[in-house]
Amino acid sequence: MTEQRQVFKTAAVGMALLGAMVWCRLDCGAVAAPRSTPSTHTASREKSFAPALHEKLTLKSAVAMLSSDQWQVRSRAQSFLMRENPSRLPAVLNDLRRTHNAEKANRLLKVALQLYLMARTPVLGGPVSFIGVRYNMQRVTVRLHGHHIACEAATVVAILPGFPAAAVLRATDMIIGINGRIFPLWMTAEAFRQQIQELKPGDVVRLSVIRGLAVVSLPVRLVGVPRDLGQLGAMLARRQAAAAAFVARYKR
Repeated sequence: MTEQRQVFKTAAVGMALLGAMVWCRLDCGAVAAPRSTPSTHTASREKSFAPALHEKLTLKSAVAMLSSDQWQVRSRAQSFLMRENPSRLPAVLNDLRRTHNAEKANRLLKVALQLYLMARTPVLGGPVSFIGVRYNMQRVTVRLHGHHIACEAATVVAILPGFPAAAVLRATDMIIGINGRIFPLWMTAEAFRQQIQELKPGDVVRLSVIRGLAVVSLPVRLVGVPRDLGQLGAMLARRQAAAAAFVARYKR
């Protein structure tokens, strides 16, 4: 059992590092704050950011919003596009070819890569749940419901493209809880990984996330990965090759 855990731990770390390589070519990877430096964040209540917030958007309107002079508007539009059906990839690529705005092109390329990987290299299948991010643990203090709470946070430093989490999470997000349960101070990276593994692949979990100065509740669907290291490595190699070729073709 110990050997199986070590094998999966090694595979999961390798998976995050491998997948993050292509993603970081599109967006410089953020570096998590040192564990020894606590952060304080204030939030009067936890806000729920559900996909319903995007239901009035369309592909056309979201692409147009990517040209907004407001960062939040551009970010919302990209998040919506990342959730689009992979069948919309040709339309996204068409907009990518036509734009002359460098930032808009970068965002559209991220969206295109997400849709491409979801269609061409489907989410890995297997019995072990995986969230699809690389993270570091960091102690934080957050104000929730009128009280200051000290807890551990899994700070996202890289996100693997083609996984459901890539449409929801951002680098520098701090995950402080799962399904309403805030992490204790003794939470470790291994304990966080075990909590994810105890859930079922395909489950949609609600992550309590510090984003900016607020705590938001974000739904993220877990994926399943195999325990076998060789099988996992082969799948990752195919995904990495497909992603690298895609980026090389459309990167400006």
